[in-house]
Amino acid sequence: MNDEKLDTAVNTHILYNMSRQMMRELEDQTFVADAIAEATRGAALDDDYADDEIMVYEWWLITDGFAHAAKQAGEIIVETPFGTIWGRQTTGQRISQDINVQEIFKTMREI
Repeated sequence: MNDEKLDTAVNTHILYNMSRQMMRELEDQTFVADAIAEATRGAALDDDYADDEIMVYEWWLITDGFAHAAKQAGEIIVETPFGTIWGRQTTGQRISQDINVQEIFKTMREI
């Protein structure tokens, strides 16, 4: 896999870490928190493990192109006044090394 293309795709489509803002929204129980709950609940209903809680570890502002492909791949996507936000269900590794992200970019023909 071409690491340079992958890094370029990440830098182009995954724009800004919104985790702090999204945590504030959840704490304040805003309408954005309601949208988060709806998105995670909807994903759980489609899953074989519907009783399991969907854990989102990071929230990222993303492009519309990435949002479309990520939603098709079953990722958590939330429309907010801040823009389209992706709920990353892993953490601790670079985004470019995330297998789900690599598959999304392959679908988008970015890598």
